[in-house]
Amino acid sequence: MGRLAAAAAFVSVALLVGYVVVQQVIALADRPSNSAEFLPAIDKHPGAWVTAAVLQGLSVLALAVVLWYLFAATRYRQPALPGWAVYILFVAAVLLAAASVASALSQLDIADRFLASANHSKKHADDLLGDRSTASVALGAAGALGIALSLVLINVNAMRVGLVSRFLGIVGVLVGGLQVLPLLPPFVLEIAWLGAIGLVFLDRWPAGRGPAWETGEAIPWPTAAQRADARMEAEDADETAPEPSPEPSEPSSQRSNKRKRKRRR
Repeated sequence: MGRLAAAAAFVSVALLVGYVVVQQVIALADRPSNSAEFLPAIDKHPGAWVTAAVLQGLSVLALAVVLWYLFAATRYRQPALPGWAVYILFVAAVLLAAASVASALSQLDIADRFLASANHSKKHADDLLGDRSTASVALGAAGALGIALSLVLINVNAMRVGLVSRFLGIVGVLVGGLQVLPLLPPFVLEIAWLGAIGLVFLDRWPAGRGPAWETGEAIPWPTAAQRADARMEAEDADETAPEPSPEPSEPSSQRSNKRKRKRRR
C-alpha cells in the first residue's frame, strides 16, 4: 500500500500544479485586481475556471488517500489513536472537493448576472459575490476545517511514533493551518510536503527514513546529529576490527614426505 499511497501523493502534486496553471495562466489571464474585473475575467474562460476547480477537488481526494495511509501506519504503532478520525478525513475531503466545484459554478452564474446588469461597479460585484449560496460556503468551510484537523492530528502523531521527521511533520502541520488561515497560498507548502512524504513512503528519502518503518514500533526519527554519531561509530568499528589471521602453513616435514611419495610414483 505504500507504493499506492506514494503514487497518490505524486498525483496530488500534479493535480495541484495543473490547478494553479489553469486557474492563473488561462482563467485569470487578464490579471483582475478587484471583483469588478474578476467576474468578467472568469466569464471569458468558463471551461478553464471549472476545470481548475475539478483539478483542485481531485487533488484533495488524492491527499485524503495519502493521509489515510499515514494514519493507518501511525495507528499500528500507536493503537490509542482514535479510529474515528479517518472518517472525518474522508467526509471532509468529499465536502471540500464538492464545494470547490460548486463554488466555481456559483461564481460563473454570478458573473453572468453581473454582466447582464447595467451596474458594473465594484460594489455591485462585491454584493453579488457576498450573496452566494450559504450551503456551498458552509460545505467548503466544513471540508477545509476537517482537512486541516486531519493534517494536524496525523502529522503530530506520525512525528511521535517516528514515521516522519520533525521538520516534515511541522511542514504538514503548517499545511493544515493554512487550510483555514490562508495567510499564504497553501499549495506551495502542500506540494513540497506531498513530494517529500511520497519519497518517504517509497524509502527514497535522501537521508533514509526512520527505523519505525522497518520495526513496526514507535521509535523516534533520528536527528541529524544522531545519524552522524552512528556513522562515526560504524567507521570506528570497521577500523578497530581485528584482521583475519593467516591460514597456518603446512610443516616442512609434511611437504617433504609428499614430495617423496610423488617421486616414488
